[in-house]
Amino acid sequence: MKTEYAKIYLFIFVLLQTQSECYKILVYNPKLSYSHVKFFGQIADLLVEAGHDVVTYMPDAATGLTFNGTKLARIIPGPPLIDNSTLLLEDIIKNAWDERFFDFFSIIKRIKQQMETHIQTCSGDLKSVISAQVSNNESMQQLREENFDFGITELISPCGYAVFHKIGLTNYATAFATDILAVLSSSLGVNSNPSYVPNSMQDAIQKSSFAFINSDQLLQDQHLSSPKLVYIGGIATTRPKSLNKQFQDILNKSNSVVLVSFGSLAKSSNMPQHIKNSFRETFRSFPEITFIWKYEEDDQFAHELPNVIKKQWIPQQELLEHPKLKVFISHCGQNSVEESVQGGVPLLCIPLFGDQMRNTGKVLRRKIGIFVDKHHITPEVMKNALLEILYDKRYLETSLNLREMIKNKPITPQESLLRHINFASKFGPIDNFDIALNKLSFFQYYLLDILIPLLAVFVFLLYFIFRMFRNILYKLLIIWKAKTD
Repeated sequence: MKTEYAKIYLFIFVLLQTQSECYKILVYNPKLSYSHVKFFGQIADLLVEAGHDVVTYMPDAATGLTFNGTKLARIIPGPPLIDNSTLLLEDIIKNAWDERFFDFFSIIKRIKQQMETHIQTCSGDLKSVISAQVSNNESMQQLREENFDFGITELISPCGYAVFHKIGLTNYATAFATDILAVLSSSLGVNSNPSYVPNSMQDAIQKSSFAFINSDQLLQDQHLSSPKLVYIGGIATTRPKSLNKQFQDILNKSNSVVLVSFGSLAKSSNMPQHIKNSFRETFRSFPEITFIWKYEEDDQFAHELPNVIKKQWIPQQELLEHPKLKVFISHCGQNSVEESVQGGVPLLCIPLFGDQMRNTGKVLRRKIGIFVDKHHITPEVMKNALLEILYDKRYLETSLNLREMIKNKPITPQESLLRHINFASKFGPIDNFDIALNKLSFFQYYLLDILIPLLAVFVFLLYFIFRMFRNILYKLLIIWKAKTD
């Protein structure tokens, strides 16, 4: 109890500090996906609550998303965003359950196409990243007149850097709604693996005062780090509200509940028929358990099963906090994993694309869930997986222990975000945390500028010694011949 009060007092102290230092902050939040928009919307609202003047710049995207993520920040709409990241997202939405779309050769082909487009898009001046964004004089002038102190941009689309460059905003941070990616870690100098990132984008990332990562350090794999990396996993999860009467009645009538949801992009209603049938037969095998299934179409599939409740929308976070919720069958998107961990609910992971396989790996290594390959889903596989995670108490115990560790962390993600943004807004752009290897060339990074000269000297010495011994042997041979003659 004392710890909880101490956290409350500390948070109030941070808020009072921020009230005395109000900054004007621009949040670049394109409408790429629900989870990304929610993440940046939560950041914007938290900053507004802390007393800052926050503007969210929201270019539209071809996703049909109407949700804007923020309740408190001012919103300035931007022109439609059509770039390679948006087009790739469209492909993923259409083909999330298509096994052929994610086979090895299809992935290699798309990566090649995306890299070619990305390099063409990002080469040269940063202003050329997405010309439609920065050439909109009305929007750019409106943003320029705001005279922002600080900016926060999404990494997945490079437009944010172009907008900041266009309006003269040099003090900013990079944020990503998933775990840290290679393109970010290598640009900040904390990746030991060689990779190629187009120079204009790499430079823009390097100039970020901080990089905010939507991942909890207690959950993720540990790696080389930097003071520039600020982990704020769970910040997109809000304080759970009370369940509405409809869902409360469902839970009251149930002994145990399993939640099934695959996020906002991959729709359960678009599953191939054989996967749908496998789910139905699995649900039929557990009549004592109520299955709440986020299912986007109002059809008759599985309507004959009294223990299956299909809903086009679910209060996911509130359900995961309920003690009767025993297992979460999920695609393992970043926010879903964070919400499940904070609720102490074991995961049955069926990753589909993107970072979901990586998130599944973290879940397995922390022993808070199990994995089912979407390519091998059958009624038998699903039934065995569900039996294991329901009745092997180690998964629940580990999940509850991790939940308590996160709840009792010395600094909350909200406090960490506010402190770092206040610091960067006051003193940025901050280059004190830049790692020297960012400026190293390929030859310097791998010590080739030292090893190659040493190797050359070594080869020269070997050659010199060889010539010397050859001359000595030659002279000895001449002397020996002279004596024998």
